[in-house]
Amino acid sequence: MRQLLPVAFSVLLAACALWPAGEDPKGKELKAQATPVLAALARYFKDKGEYPSSLHELVPRYLPAVPFAVGLRLDRDTKMIAFGYAPSWPQSGRVACTARLGDREWSCQGNP
Repeated sequence: MRQLLPVAFSVLLAACALWPAGEDPKGKELKAQATPVLAALARYFKDKGEYPSSLHELVPRYLPAVPFAVGLRLDRDTKMIAFGYAPSWPQSGRVACTARLGDREWSCQGNP
């Protein structure tokens, strides 16, 4: 029985680390905070025919406030918006989530 405990713990730990990038609890929370920005950008583009040069241009007409905790970066030249974070334990490394302007969902990639 004593020999099984380390194996069981290792299996449990490995199972916890199998969250896809962006699907750990912290990633889900940040994506939930950032997703309304994608919709606001789409509405802004529909109204003005171009994307804003700053996310602050979305407030207050398209968005009540910019979610600063997420750390969003808008790049009009590449037509991308992105944020990064350190995933929830037990995972390590960094996760980068991006969306093309006009998209409604985030694409996340992990880096060890």
